[in-house]
Amino acid sequence: MNYLITGGEFNNKGAEAMTLIAIYNICARDDNAKIYMFKGVTPPKFELKTPIRYIHCPEWMFKKLLGRDMKGLRWVAFKDRLKNVIPGYSNRPDNVAVSLKMLKSIDFLIDISGYGFGSKWSDEHNRNWLDWLAVAGRYAKKKYLMPQSFGPLDFQNDDISEYAKKVFGGFDLIYAREDSSASYLSKLGINSVRMADSVLIEHDYDPSAVIKDFEKYKEDTEVKNRHNIAIIPNMRLIDTGGQSQSDLLEFYYAVIDRHMDKHDIYLTAHSGEDLELCRKIKEHYEEDERVIIIDHVLYSFNYESFVSKMDFIIASRYHSIIHAYKESVPAIILGWSDKYRSLAEAAKQTQYIIDPGNGNIENALLAVSGMSEKYPEERNTIRKNVSELQKQSCYAFLEGDS
Repeated sequence: MNYLITGGEFNNKGAEAMTLIAIYNICARDDNAKIYMFKGVTPPKFELKTPIRYIHCPEWMFKKLLGRDMKGLRWVAFKDRLKNVIPGYSNRPDNVAVSLKMLKSIDFLIDISGYGFGSKWSDEHNRNWLDWLAVAGRYAKKKYLMPQSFGPLDFQNDDISEYAKKVFGGFDLIYAREDSSASYLSKLGINSVRMADSVLIEHDYDPSAVIKDFEKYKEDTEVKNRHNIAIIPNMRLIDTGGQSQSDLLEFYYAVIDRHMDKHDIYLTAHSGEDLELCRKIKEHYEEDERVIIIDHVLYSFNYESFVSKMDFIIASRYHSIIHAYKESVPAIILGWSDKYRSLAEAAKQTQYIIDPGNGNIENALLAVSGMSEKYPEERNTIRKNVSELQKQSCYAFLEGDS
């Protein structure tokens, strides 16, 4: 069978985990699977046992498949086709004829965007996202939107809602991460929706089954102290979540000052753009060995191993919390969207969602102090609730189809 994965990538560690989990579940059920992604995705820094094939879809081909006006692109399209007469070119991966043949061969479209559609995005972004789904699913026999967030859907332009109904209506199954996303889709008349998060519930996922020479990429981060806290910041708290950088840093400094006598404090990034915040925090404690920075982004599977050694984490990257919950590690959550609350509710941890801004720093610090005393009890709570969620699988639809 041929599988096209869209919305995946290998830069952000949450997206990396979702991509690897998709590949693992496909290959575990289909020994002869061929996996495709669109050209433009940054390749992984590790080699996969089942190599990814990349589909080249230039702008003119994209517009032609959507029935759009190709004004200004006809000459480009003609030149691309003309290249087919060049000896040896007919088999190159960037040959559009080869790419179109690949696209027409797709059996399963599996989209793992995470969060790609909602009125918080621009109209142009939403149309482009729907366009890519329309192109990707044009020939696919089965189509699935894997767990992701949707909404809100307060569009000024009704055309976007109508277009979404048409595109979503062609999918066999849509997973939403939280109740609000399912509710938004329901208002569009989309009812083939289930609730789940693929990274959280796919606990049988084994990265060594999909990564070639896996031992080369394993990194066992040394943890010296028996009691440890990890801080995983998120630049989106500042540019999207409404926090000021000064308030955020003040909160982190206060946490460290109050807890580093008992805990070593680890600073780590779940996405490359967050390393800047980690470095700013470490600069404040440049001479203190109890504040340790991991000055590179761990692979998702190495982060999960690292976080298992923590008493608890203070995090604001969604999948950094997911990985912690999989290891029954509690989290203080600095989150601004419904997906954080839904995740915390599933693990019975809503009391640990905090907002250190707007003069709330003392209340936020009280929540951290409470976690410092109760984390063994919270581990058990998380373990119990997550194990219930893990009785299902998002990829059960692949059973019997390979």
